Amino acid sequence: MPEIKIGVVTDSHMGGFDKQITEALKREGLDAVAYLGDAPRQHNTPKQKQLDDLLKTLRTYDKVDVPVFWIPGNYEDFDAYHEAFGQLEDDLDNVTDATRCGKYTFKLNGVEIDFVFVPGARGFSRGFRVRDDFPTGDYSIEESGQVDKVHIFNPHDLEGLVTNPAEALFLHTTQ
Repeated sequence: MPEIKIGVVTDSHMGGFDKQITEALKREGLDAVAYLGDAPRQHNTPKQKQLDDLLKTLRTYDKVDVPVFWIPGNYEDFDAYHEAFGQLEDDLDNVTDATRCGKYTFKLNGVEIDFVFVPGARGFSRGFRVRDDFPTGDYSIEESGQVDKVHIFNPHDLEGLVTNPAEALFLHTTQ
């Protein structure tokens, strides 16, 4: 099987190291980067501050010059996350919202290798959840008397995403 170099970044929480991390990633000769979420400072960051954090972090990782697949963690607010990608839609050259593509297929030396994305968490989440009882998609769900917008990933959908199970790579944020 051909070698693929994938950089993995997670839980930067606007800690001030993103620029150094992206510079290090550029030096590694990577084929891709998976950002596994939790860019906002705190899970209870107000939506506008979270949007600002996401915009800044997306712009920083777009400079890596290889495909960067952004898989939201449990800190990303559903609305702020989608608003950030919407605002930067025409400006991002390398960062892709992995909730929208499901997988990416590398073609190396004639071999197709599926890189599958599982966004969300089974526990606490501000908008990205893994659940077996809903089909994968975006929903408005009433919980505790309020309506929340959420993206649900159903793990049973993996079978449809993986075309060559022997060559699949799985990355999943867990909590």
